[in-house]
Amino acid sequence: MDTLSVLWTITAANKAASVVPKVVRLCRGQSLHCLFTFSANNMPAQAAAEPFFSQLRQRVAAHHIPLQCASRSGDWFDITNDYLAEHHCTCLVVSPQINQGSSLASDRALLRMLQHSVVDVYVLSMQPWSNQQCVLVALDLNHRSGKVFAHAHQVAQQLSLPLEVVFIVDLLQQAHIADAVLLQQTQLLNEAILNAKQHMAALIKRSQVAVSEIHYRVGQRDQQLMQQLKASPVAMLVMGQHHHVDIIGGDGVAHILRDKEVDLCVVATP
Repeated sequence: MDTLSVLWTITAANKAASVVPKVVRLCRGQSLHCLFTFSANNMPAQAAAEPFFSQLRQRVAAHHIPLQCASRSGDWFDITNDYLAEHHCTCLVVSPQINQGSSLASDRALLRMLQHSVVDVYVLSMQPWSNQQCVLVALDLNHRSGKVFAHAHQVAQQLSLPLEVVFIVDLLQQAHIADAVLLQQTQLLNEAILNAKQHMAALIKRSQVAVSEIHYRVGQRDQQLMQQLKASPVAMLVMGQHHHVDIIGGDGVAHILRDKEVDLCVVATP
């Protein structure tokens, strides 16, 4: 992966411990910062940090991953952004929940981070990865899809999993085409699929990346993405920040991540 330094933020050591194997695989060959955040004056939480750090040092030592550990109190969003800038971290990993009892759907701080972060953000569940799964990348006709595709390929290599693509063409997002026309003109749909296939072929030719399967879908992008997540055995979903802001902010992806425990990677595409 094209990360030089990974920041992993945690708030609960008992939850974070089960995610360590995933973090190790994601940052293999890179340096790792582990930041334990807690609310002000929460001494029990602060006391729990050092035992976890000690165990983490032992677990990553065998993988030759440079590690720095720190604990800070205050607002999670501000602390995380300050640390990213201070240590020039280029990737953020978030454990299953920022606050105990919260979910991706309701945790506004995490949603805000996913939508506005200038670094790639991973949200990891406690479910282990399986070699029967795949990395699924969601693409569209946006010119930034090439960056998302390249990053998804790197993730698939890191996890030693096949790469699947779902190419979603949401014609309803194109203001110059009326909804009624979209529903009546099959030719437009056929042209959209052809355009998507040509775009995908160009991406593969430029990157010379092996893709396990390519799924082409036309329709409302959040609905089509949900259907593909249900159809493919996904370990991690990779999407671009630029064209999935509305999906990230809705309940659709949050519901799938929570119920299926699919991990999420949002590639920063400002």
